[in-house]
Amino acid sequence: MLDDKTLSYVWNSYANLLIVIIVLTIIPGLLHRLSGKILRWPILALTYLSIATDLTIYIALRLFIRFVEAVFSTSKHRALRKKLESASSYEEWHDIALSLDKSQQRYQWQYAIDDDTSFKFNWAFIKELMTEMTQAREAGNILDAISVLQNCTRKNVGGILSEELFSHTNTGDPKVIVMEFLEEVVKTIQWITHEVTESDIDIVTADQAAEAGSQALSHHGHEQSHEESSKV
Repeated sequence: MLDDKTLSYVWNSYANLLIVIIVLTIIPGLLHRLSGKILRWPILALTYLSIATDLTIYIALRLFIRFVEAVFSTSKHRALRKKLESASSYEEWHDIALSLDKSQQRYQWQYAIDDDTSFKFNWAFIKELMTEMTQAREAGNILDAISVLQNCTRKNVGGILSEELFSHTNTGDPKVIVMEFLEEVVKTIQWITHEVTESDIDIVTADQAAEAGSQALSHHGHEQSHEESSKV
């Protein structure tokens, strides 16, 4: 569909006209019926035109990709792609896709953390979190492990959920460091589940309550400050 820049341009250019159209289609009465008859087909035409444009661009891109693959790919790669299309199970499909990745040497991208796209991701931070999880488990320190996991479970930590990481290989597998990080997170969660005691739970609960209390006091202080400023 239309991107934000196009929508912004349309709104800045035709805002007044769009407001008039919206008003005419909302107000009941004669104008409502007339505007409905007049604007019905133009609006439908624009909607279908937008859909047809997106569909045409998508089909053109797919055909271009097929053409490039047919010209530049080897017979082995074409054979593997045909097998992908006829795979009868996910396991079979994944094995074929993995063979195709190895044949195209895409594993080099998976192991690299200093390529042209690495500036988009915080691999140093991810490696630091992995090290801290390992050290917490080896030291038997459950509280430190929980503290590290709180950082690991933040939304898109280090950029590891970026769509780009899952679209480079035929299997959809991301870089190796991402899979190793997720394995460390799972391993640490399972370790905590088996090692945690009631006293550890009480300590974590007390820490969370203290943190929530400090946040509430801070919020209350801001409100009082705002009220005093308003009175002044």
